[in-house]
Amino acid sequence: MIDTVHYKVKRPLSAAMLATIEAGNGVCRQDSWFFKISPDLDTVGTHRTIVWGEHSPTGIVVRGHNGTVELVQASLPKVLFGDNGRLIRCPEQLAEAQEKLKAILDGITTFREPGTEYVRVDLVLHFRCDIKKYIAAHRHCRHPLIRNETDEYGPLGLKLRGSEAAILFYDKRDEMKLGHGDILRVEVQLKKPKLNEIFGTGEIPLYSLDFWTCYRKYRWILCQLKPVPVANKCDVNTLLAQCEASGFKFPNGLTAMENYRATVSRDTWLTRRRQVKGQILYAAGIDWSTMLPDKNALPDDLPDVSRFADVVPA
Repeated sequence: MIDTVHYKVKRPLSAAMLATIEAGNGVCRQDSWFFKISPDLDTVGTHRTIVWGEHSPTGIVVRGHNGTVELVQASLPKVLFGDNGRLIRCPEQLAEAQEKLKAILDGITTFREPGTEYVRVDLVLHFRCDIKKYIAAHRHCRHPLIRNETDEYGPLGLKLRGSEAAILFYDKRDEMKLGHGDILRVEVQLKKPKLNEIFGTGEIPLYSLDFWTCYRKYRWILCQLKPVPVANKCDVNTLLAQCEASGFKFPNGLTAMENYRATVSRDTWLTRRRQVKGQILYAAGIDWSTMLPDKNALPDDLPDVSRFADVVPA
């Protein structure tokens, strides 16, 4: 459910770690960590040093200045399981991953912060489905949180990308270099201040993550991609929706929507897309409000993908 997190901290590096880095002229490898310290100037020209470190087994990255870690970036499933193809499925696993992350940081710092200010949180689930069908059905969707045009993501994926929110659809097995499969990963990335807005903290920083609150926010965001019933009559909207949902392409390799776009003005195209986007989801049989339970429970069929065991059933 929760994957990547970025959060602010104030954790001074231990004297032993700083001494090891200085002995290596600003670079060191010790206890699975690689650290680098380099000179820098702040915005008013004051000299300072940049701290950067990575924990190789888990991919944890720390950044800061003057010997203090100020930002932590980590994939909680990778910290807990060894890769991020497995999902954190319950509050207990979330707490275990957070404690393990803190224990790893305790090994290089001298202070455990009382709270952490989250500035980015990625919420993810996996769905066993026809990936090409789902990608095609969402290609022309627009989300209220995102104003930018949809981008390609990798060879087959899709990204609804905003500056503070993004929704990604992609083949998780392919992304992990395990070959194409039928496991669609749907990933919602939230950054501050949109993160605070969605979690209802406003001007108050988000200091903690509740597992089921995260699930409800994830469900609410995806349910904004709403199917709209297709008319029984054979009009342009119905034809376009059915063609897109079925994956039909013309001999020139373009979809019906792509061919239509080439024949009309931009305003006409945008109007038609607004009318058709929900109908495409309906024609494809995709309704997030029924796929994601409206309660504190994850979907029944929720597979993991792991380099150690390929596809792991729920």
